[in-house]
This record gives sequence, structure tokens and C-alpha cells, in this order.
Amino acid sequence: MFERLSGAFWSLIERRTIAVFALLIVVASALVLWQSSKISENLVESTSLANAALYSEAIEEFRSLYTSEVVDTARKHGILVTHDYKDHEGAIPLPATLSKLLGERIGQRHSGAKSLLCSPYPFPWRKADGGLRDDLAREAWAALSKAPDRPFTRFELVAGEPVLRYVTADRMRERCVDCHNSHPDSPKRDWQVGDTRGVLEIDFPMKQASAQTESGLTRNSLLVGGLVVAGLGILDLSRFEEGQLEMLIEDFDVTQMTRDVAATVRPLAERAKDRLEVVCPPDIGAMRADLTRVRQVLFHLLSNACKFTSNGAITLALEPFERVGVGHLRMTVKDTGIGMTPEQTQVLFQDFTQVDPALTRKYGGVGLGLAISRKFCHMLGGELRVESEYGKGSTFTVELPRRVKEPEERAKAEEGAPLHEEAGPATGDLVLVIDDDPAVRGFMRSVLISEGYGVACASSAEEGLRLARETRPAVILLDTSCPARTVGPC
Repeated sequence: MFERLSGAFWSLIERRTIAVFALLIVVASALVLWQSSKISENLVESTSLANAALYSEAIEEFRSLYTSEVVDTARKHGILVTHDYKDHEGAIPLPATLSKLLGERIGQRHSGAKSLLCSPYPFPWRKADGGLRDDLAREAWAALSKAPDRPFTRFELVAGEPVLRYVTADRMRERCVDCHNSHPDSPKRDWQVGDTRGVLEIDFPMKQASAQTESGLTRNSLLVGGLVVAGLGILDLSRFEEGQLEMLIEDFDVTQMTRDVAATVRPLAERAKDRLEVVCPPDIGAMRADLTRVRQVLFHLLSNACKFTSNGAITLALEPFERVGVGHLRMTVKDTGIGMTPEQTQVLFQDFTQVDPALTRKYGGVGLGLAISRKFCHMLGGELRVESEYGKGSTFTVELPRRVKEPEERAKAEEGAPLHEEAGPATGDLVLVIDDDPAVRGFMRSVLISEGYGVACASSAEEGLRLARETRPAVILLDTSCPARTVGPC
């Protein structure tokens, strides 16, 4: 039987050679078209996810900045802050109210995206439009209540058009707890810092991403993303210098965090025809730090690598290690891009500094990303450094402790008894650090301990003098402008 079928097949090949090859070409073409369609679909989804993430972060950052810089100041001057501000002369809107209006205005004028703040505990005046509006919102709420650091996404057809519904957790911040727990109209009065109080939903139309993919014009979306990142960078720099940048320390899975960052960056690597490789041990475990800041650092380093590398390779590698008995995590971003000279690397981490004006004209940027990324690392008790060779590529290395101390825990430790780290071979190797900036103290402490020195820290001149008398350090490192308290300047 088999021999008959085989003979018939080869007979058909001999008699219908052109027809058979035509059929094979048709099948191969269909497979190529199908594969191209899948690649295009995946690229559209990845681009939409990246754009929605930027949109969501921009809304959240604006809300935080409006609360800290406008609302708090207005209340101190007796200005009414309320949801029905239009009915009260001289009043201003609540942060949630203004964020809602901002999202609507941006959507109307630009991408068509919509932003919604929803909660199962809406205030009475928001019950009509502030509750969980449908089954997806309720499903997102249930998922984010269990895993608030992982965005909830769903692709749907709305009025015949593909739409990405991108939902993130709206978490309770420290400055908002008392207000929500004491307000007479609050539907819930046992809030704690970090609780998921609602969800921020971004409904992002995908037709824009589809058009970009079909035409190959992705430059505009990348430019918008760069402007948003630059704007957020300026805000972060301002808040960092004023000591108002908050940290939300939490436990998170390192593997999942790495996957999320890689998924966001992959479209950028594909556009530059780069090969993105992620090396992460499957048993790397969890980390306790500010998840948002860690993700921002990695995203900026990877997006920079994509920007300055074409038809090359980019590698994100993670590995655990110990420093003076303390668990740390090393995250390395290596590229085969244009690289830098030693003179360029010396000014790389300075605010608003571009290593080469010609590169700025070609690649864009305002010179803030790396400076802020390094400040974030210092704030988390770690470090960011670079090694580069011109024409061959660059390697950025982030080293962070696996367990970052809570701000209150760090402040309590630094304001209390002398902070001895018996890491030096002798008491003569003790270094006293005097600085009123906790981030600077944390950074100096980490660097000195890694070099084998014992460390004592003080946040004021008065405390520094006391520790100097008690410990007799070999070296004193001090900020000449730190608070003097009851004694003269440091």
C-alpha cells in the first residue's frame, strides 16, 4: 500500500512539477504572511503596552506632584480643596478630580486614550462614575489586591476597534491615610500605608500603534516617550534635591520584575535590530526595595543601550553576591554600541550633561536619565558605575542590597547610637561620615564598608562632634553645610 502511494506521489511530481512547486510557493507564502502578521500583532501589542505604561506613570507622577507641591501648600493657606471646586469661589480640585480631568483632556487632544480612577470604596459624590464599572474592573481589582506590583492587562474590541485596557494598583500613600480614615464621608476608615485603595485604568486605542507598525513610523511615539521620561526625570531630580522623594519599600519577585522590564524594552531593541538577551538565575528569589525605582533604573539603562546600539547585542544579566556578609544583587546591562571615551565617562552622571553635542543632535535626550538613575541607586544604598570602550560598547553595573532598609528604620539607626560597622581590620580604620542627607550617608556607608572600613554616621554637627570624641576615627568625611544645631558649623 505504501509503495503504491509513494509511486503515485513521485508520478505526480514528474507530471505536475510546475503545479507542485507553485503549490509549495503558495503554501510558503501563506506561512510567511501568517508569520509576518503574528510578528506585527506582537509588535503592536508590545508598543501599546509600552505607551500605556508611560501614560499611566505620567498620570500617577502628576497626581503625586500636585498633592505634594500644590494641595499641601494650598491647605496651609486656608484654600479649600474639594471635588466640587467649581461651586466654591477660590477653591481648587482634589488630586483625583484633577487627574481625571487631565486624562480626559490629553485623550481628546492626542492619542484618544482615557484614564479612569475606580475603587470599590468610592466617596458618595463619585458613586456614579467612581466605582468598579464592569466585570473586567472587578477582575482587575481582585488580581491587583493580591499582586499590586503587576499590571493587569486585557486586549478588547470596543466599537469594533482594538483597545488595550491597562490597569495598575492605586496604593494608599502615607500623606493620604489620615484624610481617608477621618473624613466623615469616607466609606472605609481602616486604611494603612500601601493598601490597594483602587485602580488606575488606561484605555489605550491600538489603532495608533497599528498605523505606526504598518508604516514603520515609530519615531513619534519614541519621541513622546522620551519627553515624558525627561519630564518625569526633572520632577524626580527636583524632589530628590529637596528631600521629598518618597520610597515605597516592598517585597517583589526579581524574576518577574526582570521579565516585565524586558517585555517593555523589547520593541525598542527590535526597532534598532538589536538582539536582547536576559540572563537571570531561575532561583534568584525575592528582593525588598522600591520596585518602581529599580524598574526605572533598569528601563533607562536598557533603553539607552537600544538608542546607542544598532544591529548589535544587548545583555541584561543578574547575579546575587555578598558584601561584608550582606546579600546584594548585581544587575549588568552590556551593549555592543558606540561606546565612550574616558573623558566622556567622567561627566556621564552629571545633571543635564551630554557627553557629546553631536550625539545629542542625533539621538536626543536632556542628560538627566543617568544622573537620576545613579541618585536612585544611592538612595537605595547601592551604586551605579560604567565601563566603556569607544567603538566597542558600554557596560553599566547596578549593585543594590537585597534588603533595603525602610526610611524610618534608617533614620532611627542613624539618629541613635554610633553606627559602627566592624568591617575594618582595626579600630584605627574607622571613618566618620557627617552629612544631613540620608542618601549620601547611605551611599558613603556602603562604599566604605565594601572597601573594608568601619563606619560611624552622624546627621548633624553636634552628633558628629559627639561621635568624634567617642570613637576617635582615623578620617572624618563631612558636608560643610550640614545643620549645626547648638554648635558652630561643621
